[in-house]
Amino acid sequence: MAKKSKVSLADQGFTATDNQKWNLGTEALVEEALRNGEGSLAKGGALVVATGKHTGRSATDKFIVRDAETENSVWWGKTNVAMTPENFAALKADFLAALAEKPKLYVQDLFGGSQSEYRVNVRVINE
Repeated sequence: MAKKSKVSLADQGFTATDNQKWNLGTEALVEEALRNGEGSLAKGGALVVATGKHTGRSATDKFIVRDAETENSVWWGKTNVAMTPENFAALKADFLAALAEKPKLYVQDLFGGSQSEYRVNVRVINE
């Protein structure tokens, strides 16, 4: 069983499902994908999935809260669109409400960056 973080989703304001899978390794994630009907195994054992029609990120769908901290440190424009703190709060509330209805969540506590002195903690939550 994968280790659950000391910082729960509830500690971060989430009222999410009790069916949470924390920090699963590759083998366990592949087993979950197969069990959920989200892919199949190729001849060599690799997981194969159909990604659907939209597989890339949209460079113009990046919004950043514009406030005193970001006002002069972000290059505002087409690729960094400003969002008010109020808009962010409303979006976050909608997200948290939708997340609470999910039957199962996968939570991964990871790092961004390869050098330990510069890396940052990142939590990824998927359904």
